Amino acid sequence: MKHWAERNPRSTNGQFGKSTLYRFALHFFVENIALNANNARLNYSELAQKVNDANYTKSDSKLTAQLANVENLLGFLLTMQQRQLEYIPEGVNLENGFVKYAINPINPTEFQQFGTPTELNPNNELAQSYEEYKKIRSRDKQLIKKYHQTGGQLDDD
Repeated sequence: MKHWAERNPRSTNGQFGKSTLYRFALHFFVENIALNANNARLNYSELAQKVNDANYTKSDSKLTAQLANVENLLGFLLTMQQRQLEYIPEGVNLENGFVKYAINPINPTEFQQFGTPTELNPNNELAQSYEEYKKIRSRDKQLIKKYHQTGGQLDDD
């Protein structure tokens, strides 16, 4: 196993101690074998074949990362859209389009005058909000996963 880890140093972050390798092997086993309900009825040889066929290509892992980013971004956009409902105008003058008693930051004039921040520039408020959102979303996903693994019960640990 140490030989395999040396050939694949990214799997253990370049650490080759016994405890790191054991932790990696246990984590792999739990995530890919024990928690997969489809493995419950497999015999040993079928399970061994499935593990041997579990190699992901580099393009698969890139695609998985891209899909995770899309999922996070869509969740963020939906959250921002929901927050935007707090700024529903009290009235709109139909003759000149003037919004009365509300500031709506999502409009063409706002974009033309001030541009629009994106999540790609780490120095603006939107990017910082997006990073915080990703942290919160990651925490919530872990809590949901833990909730399902413990049969619907969470301890405050």
